[in-house]
Amino acid sequence: MAEGKKYGGMEAPAVLKNHYGSYVFVNKKMDELRRTECLCYNCANLNFHRPDNENCPIAGAFYKICQITNVALAVTRCPKFIFEEK
Repeated sequence: MAEGKKYGGMEAPAVLKNHYGSYVFVNKKMDELRRTECLCYNCANLNFHRPDNENCPIAGAFYKICQITNVALAVTRCPKFIFEEK
C-alpha cells in the first residue's frame, strides 16, 4: 500500500466477519478502541448485572439498536456519564 493511502478515509480496510451468525464488516481498529474508549463501557451508570429498568436508559437504547441491527456503537459524548474506576 502506498504511504498515506486510505480506505475510504479509514487507515485499514474493513474485514468481513461472522458475528452472531451474520456476516458483517468490521473495522478492527475501531472495535479495539470501542472496548477501551466508549463512554458506556467506562460509566458507573452501566451495569450488565442489574435489571434493564435500573440501568442507564441511553445505554439501553443503544444496546437495543445494536441487537436489532447487528452493529456496534461507540459513545463519545453523554450527559449522564459518571467515571468508574476499574
